Amino acid sequence: MWISWILAAWFLVFVFCNLKSLRVSIAVIDTAADFVSDTKRGFLLPVLYFTIGLIVTLVWLYGFICVCSIGTITPGNYAL
Repeated sequence: MWISWILAAWFLVFVFCNLKSLRVSIAVIDTAADFVSDTKRGFLLPVLYFTIGLIVTLVWLYGFICVCSIGTITPGNYAL
């Protein structure tokens, strides 16, 4: 219990010593939250780009599987 009280007192001293930095940090987080809430595009673009990237990857993988499933390619003697 005494260790908890000592740690709590140290934490209180630390908060009081860094109160200005704490207020600045809270203001920065508040400003960033306001910016993010005003720009909804920031949420939609990563989802859109992930979807496009996923589709391109799946198409490439499908093509790769199709080429690999052809079998062994051997040169032949074809007469025209």
